[in-house]
Amino acid sequence: ARGVVDGTTTVDRAEVPDESESLLGRWLATEGDAVVGHGPERAELDTARNEFHRILRQIAGANDGTPSDELSTDVTTLISHSERIISILSHTRELLGSEQGI
Repeated sequence: ARGVVDGTTTVDRAEVPDESESLLGRWLATEGDAVVGHGPERAELDTARNEFHRILRQIAGANDGTPSDELSTDVTTLISHSERIISILSHTRELLGSEQGI
């Protein structure tokens, strides 16, 4: 995403996977669903994932001359959502580890 902002690369929207087609989305649709569950953290995870992919598609479509300051804000927001996703999954992993004595 940073390469789009500084103009060193372009990304076609078709290259950006849908939330359900990403590795995390496919994992959640299978065994991850049982691991993460359906509580408040899952809702927060889904919101962060959806926003992450929405912004990523927006950045990918920015080959249209969108001002770089707007894209920089988008990248910062993208990173924030990414960090939140990692935090939720790490917390889930910690909970599972303590339940299983790991």
